[in-house]
Amino acid sequence: MTKLFTAKLVPKILFVIWLLFTFSYLRDLNYFSLSIEKTLPSPFLGAYRGDPLLQGDAVMIDYPSSYQKLGTIGVRFTTFFRINNDILRFRIKEVGQDSWYYEHDYKVDQFQQYRIFPFGFPIIEDSAGKTYLVEIESLHGVNEDSVAITSPLNRSVVARHVFAKKQLLGDPRLFLYFVYHKLAFLVSDLDFLTHLFLYSLPLFFYLIYSLVGSSMGAFSVVVFLSVFFDIVYAKGYSAFFILSVVFGWGLMAWHHKVESRVTSSVFLAIFSLSPILYLIGQAALGDKAGVWAYMFLAFSVSQLIYEIKAKPKNLILIKDYWKDLAVEGRNMGLFAYLVIVGEINVTAERVRLGLKQKRTEVPASETIALVVYRWRAPMVKTYIYTSRFLAYLIILFVRTAGLTILYGPYGLFAWLVWSTFDQVRGYLNFFQEFFVQNQGAQFWDQVGNSLVSIYLVVLVIFLLLLFLRRLDLRRKTLVGIVILYLCTVIAQSVFDRSTPYRDDLKIWSVSPNETAEPWVDVTITGRNFGEMPFIGKVYIDGVEQRIMRWKKDEIIFRTNPLTTRSGRLAVRGLSKAVSNAVTFVYTGNR
Repeated sequence: MTKLFTAKLVPKILFVIWLLFTFSYLRDLNYFSLSIEKTLPSPFLGAYRGDPLLQGDAVMIDYPSSYQKLGTIGVRFTTFFRINNDILRFRIKEVGQDSWYYEHDYKVDQFQQYRIFPFGFPIIEDSAGKTYLVEIESLHGVNEDSVAITSPLNRSVVARHVFAKKQLLGDPRLFLYFVYHKLAFLVSDLDFLTHLFLYSLPLFFYLIYSLVGSSMGAFSVVVFLSVFFDIVYAKGYSAFFILSVVFGWGLMAWHHKVESRVTSSVFLAIFSLSPILYLIGQAALGDKAGVWAYMFLAFSVSQLIYEIKAKPKNLILIKDYWKDLAVEGRNMGLFAYLVIVGEINVTAERVRLGLKQKRTEVPASETIALVVYRWRAPMVKTYIYTSRFLAYLIILFVRTAGLTILYGPYGLFAWLVWSTFDQVRGYLNFFQEFFVQNQGAQFWDQVGNSLVSIYLVVLVIFLLLLFLRRLDLRRKTLVGIVILYLCTVIAQSVFDRSTPYRDDLKIWSVSPNETAEPWVDVTITGRNFGEMPFIGKVYIDGVEQRIMRWKKDEIIFRTNPLTTRSGRLAVRGLSKAVSNAVTFVYTGNR
């Protein structure tokens, strides 16, 4: 009875936690407002790179609008933790128009640190499909009395399309338009999908526990794989993820009565991994391993205190745990292989026993059966008696996983085929953009012939697979996935070795490369200059020149009879990388 009450209460609590955290995330995004918001990436801010806005400085923002009713441009400012007296002039117009659509001056003393300030203007009803130019100019900014747009810039500017409640309720087409784009945001926003999955992790671990809780090794492997993924692949730290995995480990330790020394052994293993990662140059991974080691250490101390106080009996000893884990690990590997190749599949079914429920039984209970099929014949059937809510979640989870395993390899194979073509297209685009002339010849001389040899070998292997009768379609697809993946890795390795210069600063031409006139704009054309006008420099024999414009493939500097001389011209970029030097002749100072 207690277990059933637990099965009824715990998943509902975890489900509510999932909803509450998701709701809180969407509220922070201002999702529930009557507006459609679009966060602008940093390239939309042009040459601006987060410097303080001093008098005369202007930030130019290009915004290609995809929605109707553009009404606000929100900008996140840093005030440098002080009250400033500058005035910013905001104005906006459609690209191609001569006059500004709206212009207004704002005192910056009302700005708050790291908060978005909304620059509002009369709503542009037909803004969809048009590009707008936004200019924010400082009128009186000086050092120690100015503001700047907060870095990172890719989350500091937001365009808001404002819809009125009365209009939405009175116009069904506009209402459907609004709802469609709101839902499209949820489906297309990778950050939201990531957080949606993150907040579901406690419930996910509880579902895994309900399915394989009797298998100590299976559940332990799930926890260890989660730790490995976070250390190696995840970016940054997530306290929610760490606590979710610790919650999963706690379920296993509580269910199987694992002694504290088991958790201590996991701590020692991860802690030993941390200095190794530091020694091989992976300091960030070493820091993550240290965090996980600390969490398992804290958990083991808590277990030890409980064992001293409660003196529980029949605990699983450390040697028995690792011995059982090794056995179950081998069995899991075999089971996973049979599932992947399609010999085994698992389904979840509701069981109707036809028995009337007694008054003493807990209402809303359910019996489900996990059925393991091999070659479409039932092999093993396990019954789970749990709450109706958890039963529905288990059935949904198992069936979704089954469909993913059934059709996933074919989708993955199609994606790898597409990515292979996209990879080759990327190589071609690189040679087209990097070199000024003879791009085709450069491509074939450096990588083209090698790539053709690789893809011909892959094609021959695929033809042999088609005529191989011993393998069914699913196994052929799995082999094809491995071959295509290796093909992309080898092709990328060939491209990397053949183009060691791809990230180098390169000057292709200087126009004019000889002049006698002062105050002439000279254009440097090249590659990999980057978008860094406040970091990069142009030098002629070590003397810095005045930069007028800086783009990733073009720099314009202005000659000055006081600083410009004939000599070797070079560009210095990020991390003090220097381009090749070309000859520039200036006779205006003779």
